[in-house]
Amino acid sequence: MSKALAPYPIGIDFGTSSSTAAWIDSNERLRQLEGRDLLPFVPSIVWYGPEDQKRVGWGAQRMLEDDPKNTATDFKRLLGRFFHAPNMKKYTANRAVRTVADVDGYIALDAGIRVQRVEQITSEIYHHIRQLAQAQSHMRFDSAVLTVPTNFGLLQRKAIRQAARSCPWQVKALLNEPTAAAFSFLATQDISGRVLVFDLGGGTLDLTILERRGGSVNILATDGDEFLGGRDLENRVTKWVASEFERKTGFNIFESKVAFERLNESTRRAMHLLDKHSEATIYVPSIGIHQRQIIDLSTIFSRMHLETISAPFMRQIEHTLHNLFTHTGIDIKSVDHVVFVGAATRSPLLRRQVISWTGGASTTDIDPRIAVACGAALVGRHLNTDGLNISYDMVTKDVHLYTNEGLNQKIIPNQTRVPFSTTIRLSAKRHSGHVFIGEYDGDGDESQLTPIGLLEIPQSGFGLRKKDINLCIRLDNTYKLSVSLVDVNGRERPIEVQHPFDISS
Repeated sequence: MSKALAPYPIGIDFGTSSSTAAWIDSNERLRQLEGRDLLPFVPSIVWYGPEDQKRVGWGAQRMLEDDPKNTATDFKRLLGRFFHAPNMKKYTANRAVRTVADVDGYIALDAGIRVQRVEQITSEIYHHIRQLAQAQSHMRFDSAVLTVPTNFGLLQRKAIRQAARSCPWQVKALLNEPTAAAFSFLATQDISGRVLVFDLGGGTLDLTILERRGGSVNILATDGDEFLGGRDLENRVTKWVASEFERKTGFNIFESKVAFERLNESTRRAMHLLDKHSEATIYVPSIGIHQRQIIDLSTIFSRMHLETISAPFMRQIEHTLHNLFTHTGIDIKSVDHVVFVGAATRSPLLRRQVISWTGGASTTDIDPRIAVACGAALVGRHLNTDGLNISYDMVTKDVHLYTNEGLNQKIIPNQTRVPFSTTIRLSAKRHSGHVFIGEYDGDGDESQLTPIGLLEIPQSGFGLRKKDINLCIRLDNTYKLSVSLVDVNGRERPIEVQHPFDISS
């Protein structure tokens, strides 16, 4: 018997370490995904084997140690990234799975019997979650609200849409992760005042400032760091343990990516234990052969060690947090409540630091594992009820239009709400031909330019003005960029946003 269509879109939280989902059932009740042992998530891991074998989620997790060279993990931050981008090398190093460039220049993983695009690997997670959710809900999900890190650019959001398309899902909206968590929090808490949602997951730091007065909620600002997460601290600790082990034994773990990955997994487990205990053991049996003998790694790791190693990591978090408040002109001491989301926020050290930075704001706990997915499901219900033109979120990077003739014009400012539309006028004489669109991750430094697309502007026809060209630029709720040519009568003709060139190569 075929399943009934779900009344609302499913909410999906695809995370660096784990992923989950939530939905509103036919009785208007909020439900969450159940993974193994009733845990509300599945690991974001995919293993590729011979003859098109693959395992996803919990089935792939054990392969991290058994076959790490063919097991994809921590790939979320590689989505929509150019292989030759200057800042990506440090994020592809020390991976057991070899990273390569695909035919379009994006990062891909050489796992199993073929090169796998990161979008395809991500789609395996989406498809797995959809199967689990449909089996547990006895409903069919044809649409979804997907969550993304705040600092994901337009190319990363496009890659998310492409990954979801193969499920197949109609993507109703892309929602910044802390904004989704904010909706989940507000649905269960009767509070007022200024709220900071602090979301530190495995791969990203995401922040949203909102204000609730009476029955109205206003998202004031959102930002973050797409390359700062709990896994970065884990890697920092792993490198420290590996260096200490080499100093004591002479064995260099860094020479083996497989040994490094095994140590990283053991480090991760030990750090989780430190959330509740003062010390934990990091143990990796048979980590390598040294002087013709198989050796084990075993060391006691304490909270004192962690506090020392994590000091630079905490300074990065503080810098990102203060940048958001400084750039938006909001006093960080005006925060009344802090909502912690993300597995890494379980750390007592981190919580103490954030509370001190905000001047002692009260903390409110929601389940960090499901808050983002639940918020996405709640927004999905509103979208189905109220339409698709409601503004739930905002962009976090400046989008510029530029030409070979020297034009550089900001067309979508940072913190612009979506959906968004604007019309710009160009000189037909100076700017006909190629027009480029790019994203600045910073203060206009061209070294931080990420190409988005190329436009071919016609020189005549379609009722063009003799002196001016009018372009309509739009971003919808999925952050899909569309451009159209506008004639003197207001009629529009779409212009294809062609494949972005890779400036960095």
